[in-house]
Amino acid sequence: MKVGLNIPQATYHTTWWWHVDVAKWVSWGIIKTHPERPWEQIPSDPGVNFDLDENGWPRNLPAQYVMRGLTLRDHFHYPEGNYLFKAKGKGTIIINFSTNTRIELSGGETVLEIPLRIHPDGTQIQIVASDPNDHVRDIRLYMPGFDDGDVFHPKVIEHLRSVSGALRFMDMSLINGSNIEHWSQVTKEAWNPMTGLATTYSGPVETIVNIPTNPFWHNWGDIVRVTAPNHGLKPGVSVTFDGLELGWGAQPIRVVDKDTIECRSGRPLVDGELEGKTLVWRVSTQFGVPYEYMIDLCNATDRDIWLCLPALANVDYIQKLAQLVKSRLKPTLKVYLEWSNEIWNFMFPQFKTCQSLGEANGLWFHPQYAKSARTIFTEFEKVFPLSRLVRVIAGQTAGPHHVEEILKYMEGQFDAVSCTTYFSTGIEEFFYEFHEASTADELLDFMLDNFDICSWGWGNLRHGEMARQYSEALGREIKFICYEGGQHIAGQYNLNGLSPEGQERAQKILYEIQTHPKMGLLYDRMFEDFAKHGGHELALYHYIGLQTKWGSWGHVEFQDEDLSKNVKWQSLLKVQGVIEEVPEEIPEETEGEIIMLEEIKVEALELKAKVDAFLASVEGDVAKAKAIQGLTDQIVAQLG
Repeated sequence: MKVGLNIPQATYHTTWWWHVDVAKWVSWGIIKTHPERPWEQIPSDPGVNFDLDENGWPRNLPAQYVMRGLTLRDHFHYPEGNYLFKAKGKGTIIINFSTNTRIELSGGETVLEIPLRIHPDGTQIQIVASDPNDHVRDIRLYMPGFDDGDVFHPKVIEHLRSVSGALRFMDMSLINGSNIEHWSQVTKEAWNPMTGLATTYSGPVETIVNIPTNPFWHNWGDIVRVTAPNHGLKPGVSVTFDGLELGWGAQPIRVVDKDTIECRSGRPLVDGELEGKTLVWRVSTQFGVPYEYMIDLCNATDRDIWLCLPALANVDYIQKLAQLVKSRLKPTLKVYLEWSNEIWNFMFPQFKTCQSLGEANGLWFHPQYAKSARTIFTEFEKVFPLSRLVRVIAGQTAGPHHVEEILKYMEGQFDAVSCTTYFSTGIEEFFYEFHEASTADELLDFMLDNFDICSWGWGNLRHGEMARQYSEALGREIKFICYEGGQHIAGQYNLNGLSPEGQERAQKILYEIQTHPKMGLLYDRMFEDFAKHGGHELALYHYIGLQTKWGSWGHVEFQDEDLSKNVKWQSLLKVQGVIEEVPEEIPEETEGEIIMLEEIKVEALELKAKVDAFLASVEGDVAKAKAIQGLTDQIVAQLG
């Protein structure tokens, strides 16, 4: 079996050292500062223009405006020491928190070493002045020991070479909710603000109303609709509302028209609570990491690339991406292709995109999925031999009908059926209920004892069956692969009803189980069941990230952790044959007991065979015969 990894989003607070130039991690903001308190942010002036150059650096920073951003905010796990700073142009840069350094740039390229120490707020880089005739640009800040030309940290390469499967870039390319349609919108290799560029505005507002969502999903929040005449926002940006207290997890904006915008709140709203509010919004354009980095990471690790294309990507976009991958990816590597991510999931905007496209084309949901997927596959087939493509049709584990229906319209133009293979604390009415005295062992034993239910095993079974059925029908191998998998345990789902102290204690248990030896046993069982259902490749979700109450998704938490003590990682290595499972030593006194039990078991089986033969000849007392048969079956079962 192959095991791959989902590659996480690149952010300023990431725990993975995806680029040794930590200035590439920065999520920049161009903001207006208070005239007397320069650390304080105030709304930008309407219509202000920063005149970004071709790589995203502002040619113009008016008075009171600065460009600032954070990096290295990864919870104390990054190298201390001398970082190599480089920048071009004339102006002033301040680097603080982890250092207190003011740099005056006099033109040309400025180069110096800056000692950085670990700081809870990370490292802040600010352009506080920039000469419009030679603007500040091309800021780089390399980890100790690295310079121009270095990209991926050796630890990243080492980790990713440990897996045998493809690297899936759904998160890194910001696919969920993507509004990108044209190739001109794609992040270019030299573009600076890869993880985002933000500024803050205020404007006239006529009304702000909340629209309650489906009651089943009400806890996830409501729709907030804002009427702001001539707001000037463009489709594709993300917006959060300052001062409205919409809650953690508020979702990006949707530009309805020139006067109306919407977003999803992060909590249920009370009727009328938004009335009379003044709107101040922060506009954040997230660009995503350039495709070139994704391709180069696969080349450096010698791993296949798994691309999820935006739901709205047009044919020109698909063609240009295919050409880029063909020209840059090693010819020995394969390309996995998937239309967007979880189109079936109505919580994602791409679900509605599929519906809208279908309405425009006169198609139902599943035929439209097939049409969009086949468009992607067809364009890549023009530049790649089929032997290098893995064309993926992905659906829902608990709803196999999605893939079943889509495949009816694919005309055999696919290579793999896919779903997830997660396990959690149970489903529907059968799940572990935390109580005040819960323990980590109790929860883990519950999942081990009820793994079939906790892992939606029947869904994997059905997808595996579909792969076998289509393999026979098409006369070639159709693989069953999983686009995501691993533990799916998050605190907000199952802590209701506990006291505050109980919830805090339960959350600690949810963290504790992530590194518990029995979690390794659960992973062993997950891989075992996936293989049993015909699984070929499983892409764990995801490579690296922190434990939080919203989920402990990272299979590595910190880039510098000791993976020999990571039970999930060791299970991953074991299933790929990288390490051998060491058999547990059996004490001598136990060996004798086992031998005796085996002898008894053999005798019991012989007895059962004789009873079965007797029962076959019985034609009279059926009830007595069944009783005898049940008794012998029970004896054998108890003996193991």
